[in-house]
Amino acid sequence: MSHLLSLSGRLRNPRSRLFATVLAIAAALSATVVASSTWGPTHSPSRVNSRTESAPGADVRTARARALAAARALKVSHATRREESSLAHQRTADASHAGALFASHSWYVAPPPPPPLAPPPPAPPEAPPFPYTFVGSYAPAGDIPVYFLARADRVIDAHVGDRLDGVYTFESAGSGTLVFNYLPLNIRQSVPIGVSP
Repeated sequence: MSHLLSLSGRLRNPRSRLFATVLAIAAALSATVVASSTWGPTHSPSRVNSRTESAPGADVRTARARALAAARALKVSHATRREESSLAHQRTADASHAGALFASHSWYVAPPPPPPLAPPPPAPPEAPPFPYTFVGSYAPAGDIPVYFLARADRVIDAHVGDRLDGVYTFESAGSGTLVFNYLPLNIRQSVPIGVSP
């Protein structure tokens, strides 16, 4: 009884268990080979001849090779199980990242900045200030009125339709205003005279 207890205590070790399994497989294979050679009443002539021709230790060698192959397969399966358990341990996720699974995410993308404003269009050209000053007018009875304009130290007399210095055209007079056209830009300028002649 104590012998069986010590044997079961030894078999708890994985190596001892592996060795015992290999030994059991080898014994089973040896028994099968011996039984087939001894008790087989009907053998084909070819099998009998091959047994008689083979060396006496060939069956034992075959059984030993099969047992070693089975032991290797068992060892590989143990190693595979160990590897799978370590991989399963590595695959477990860290609990600190669990909160990120249900965290709110924003898909908002800020719009691009607006394009720079175009420069304002250039100001339209302007005529220079009218260089003449109205001095007075004279309207003889039944004749075209004459308007006197001063520029610096000279005074000129002008009628409607005259051209002044090749730059201004005297266009009209009426309603207390003289209208001149600045020819380079085709801009009209008015000069108030107060009272129509």
